Amino acid sequence: MKIITLLRLLAISLLAKIGATIKKLPGNHIDTWIRLWSMRYFTDLGIARAFQLFVHPISSIRYFEFDFILRNISTISNLRVLDVSSPREFAFYYCKKMQPDSYTMINPDSMDVGETKIQADAFNVTNFSVVTGNALSLLYKNKSFDRVISISVIEHIEKDGDSKAIKEMWRVLKPGGKLILTTHIAQHKRVEHRGHDQYNLSNIKRKKYFFQRVYDEESFKKRILSQVPVQSLAIQIWGEKEKGWFDAYIDRWIKRGLEETVWDPWHMSTRFKSYDSAEQLPGIGVVGCAFKKPL
Repeated sequence: MKIITLLRLLAISLLAKIGATIKKLPGNHIDTWIRLWSMRYFTDLGIARAFQLFVHPISSIRYFEFDFILRNISTISNLRVLDVSSPREFAFYYCKKMQPDSYTMINPDSMDVGETKIQADAFNVTNFSVVTGNALSLLYKNKSFDRVISISVIEHIEKDGDSKAIKEMWRVLKPGGKLILTTHIAQHKRVEHRGHDQYNLSNIKRKKYFFQRVYDEESFKKRILSQVPVQSLAIQIWGEKEKGWFDAYIDRWIKRGLEETVWDPWHMSTRFKSYDSAEQLPGIGVVGCAFKKPL
């Protein structure tokens, strides 16, 4: 990028950050932490990675999701945490701030695993490991973890894989432990495909690849909530105020990249709000849910 472009992105990012701070955007403190640490470790990260993390530390609805997970995971420091393929920035923040006994992340995308290792080493994140793994067959014994989290992952597992993954997460959770998830939700369910393999998981070349499903209230209950044998401790929904805005944003993101997403803090603080149920959503939203396994 040209210097003038970099300076413009930097200016927009700071303005969006200031606006989000005034609006008290959930998860904004995690945004601040990532920006500060990207500056602190810019020589280890490399200038390109450090700049990317500084001007775009958290992606769109992750602000709400990170905040929900953090509020429900607990501040106890000696936890064993399993993270099923969540965005890596949450893991780094949590490990640095809460210092768990161990934090294990699995990810089926080997390329993403490699990038996570690079950034974890640069940030000097301790008690953290990331491995290539499959949510449908977790290579851990029953009752192994105090917390199992997964941020916007289950909707990307095709066929009945979302329900199977929930059962696997519950299996490896200790009694008294918490399972905390986020996913997409709307009034009307849908399935989305893309023209490329977003997560490098298919060995077969296709015209279209399964990307994700958006749950409605009925399918969310059937495919997710009913797979857990207890009632949820907490459910919270955030969604767009104007129907169709998020879809248009995704189209702009795909075309313009960082030129669009640099506005994320401002967009999330002005274009989204909380809702009491999926039936109230005018368009797409995100739902967080937490469960506690009985002793």
